[in-house]
Amino acid sequence: MHNYYQAQLEDKLLVERILHTCLVPFSLNLSQRMKALYMFYCSIDARASRAFNELLRQQQAVRRQMKDVMDIICRTEKIEDKDMILKQKVSLVAKNLTEPVKAEEYINKLCQNLETNVTAKQHMNMIVTSASFIQLTEDGKYVPPASSATIENSVREILKSLGFPVQTNSFYMIIKQLMERIAPIMIDHQGLLMIFNNVSDSLIGDGELDGQMGLHNSAIRGLQLIE
Repeated sequence: MHNYYQAQLEDKLLVERILHTCLVPFSLNLSQRMKALYMFYCSIDARASRAFNELLRQQQAVRRQMKDVMDIICRTEKIEDKDMILKQKVSLVAKNLTEPVKAEEYINKLCQNLETNVTAKQHMNMIVTSASFIQLTEDGKYVPPASSATIENSVREILKSLGFPVQTNSFYMIIKQLMERIAPIMIDHQGLLMIFNNVSDSLIGDGELDGQMGLHNSAIRGLQLIE
């Protein structure tokens, strides 16, 4: 995690990829993934935990920027200078990816696809809003955020529309990199409840879960993770 402090964007993206594929593998089922996340966070030093928190903040920032793009795409009323505004929003997103000039070109291409592909647009909207914005029905009822499994499926559906998943398909590879940065697949509402359970067991329970994970008095670090 310490390498996340490196100035080069490539180093940050490498740390993000290692986190999601090795340290807290997204391929694990939710229960196993939350156990891996809890053990990881409660075992790293303070500097690494700050880097982890910064990683989440940066991913959240990119997700918000992409939501701004989607807000423009989804507006039904006429917007003056829509193309110029959309180009500016896309340019901000592209700066968070390697090869920003090429990334801007391909994100613009993705936006064109989303404007005509209603299903893909719905999937992208779910991805950029699920972890950041409270959703309400027309009658004001709270809509629980999408599960990480649902988000993963939405990512797959969007990537399917980009052509063959090969290194020579630059369009696919760059949008895949974008999805890796904006898709909140590590933890969801149900996973958060599992983390709460771990903290509660350590704080007021018998510490059985701490013992199973090889931890000792993990409650403080667990609370920091929840924050």
